[in-house]
Amino acid sequence: MQKLRTIIADDEPDKLALIQYMAQSYCADMLDIIATSQTLTETYQLVKTHKPDLLLIDVEFGSETCFDLIIQLKKEELISQLVFISGHDDTKYFNNAFKFSALQYITKPIDHQLFTDTITEAYEKHKTGEKTVAQQVDVMIANNNADPNQLFLKQVRKKYRNVNMEDIVYLATDEGMTAVHMMNGETIKTTKQLKFYEFLTLQNGFFRIHQSHIINQNQIKEYHSETLKVSMKNGKILDVARSRDKELRRRLGLL
Repeated sequence: MQKLRTIIADDEPDKLALIQYMAQSYCADMLDIIATSQTLTETYQLVKTHKPDLLLIDVEFGSETCFDLIIQLKKEELISQLVFISGHDDTKYFNNAFKFSALQYITKPIDHQLFTDTITEAYEKHKTGEKTVAQQVDVMIANNNADPNQLFLKQVRKKYRNVNMEDIVYLATDEGMTAVHMMNGETIKTTKQLKFYEFLTLQNGFFRIHQSHIINQNQIKEYHSETLKVSMKNGKILDVARSRDKELRRRLGLL
């Protein structure tokens, strides 16, 4: 399988070198680093020239952020998959990053497990030919230009169900498909695999805590980091993968 053709952009030479080292040390079998950059202008030219499969980019470049660049790259359809790596644990930056359908927002110092998991996820999407999260969102918008808080669920026998995303407690893997657990106690079984619904984690307050579960953060009752258990408002207790603990605590403002 062809490796992910990757560009890394960071304005600090030592941080750039560190990201490149981690990529080569932990993900050499998945990544082909085709170029690196220390400026936004150079990053734009490199992406336009090489059209990479993956862009790893810092948020701040001196007094500027990369967000205007990302807007331009998306307009020109030059981005396939996108990961932000930032030294700023800032909620505003974090929210902006996921508005751009980023695969992940990794804060420095970089957690090597989260970094590896993110690259693996990007590689698997590329390998299977799965649509990127950005493309999934575009498809969803194209097919449902009504209320953005509504989600169409495809059930068996070509039956569709429209639900309010705020009413979803969590989604779980169920025999190769996905079970959507609602606030009212109802469980809706869909024909899609759980990974299809990962686009929810980017813009709608959902988070994948485990390979088997995506939860609605607004439906969390308690999180017990010491036991890696999250209690949902419907009474369900779910396991949190150790590699997702730090990110979940950050999202909940516990760091």
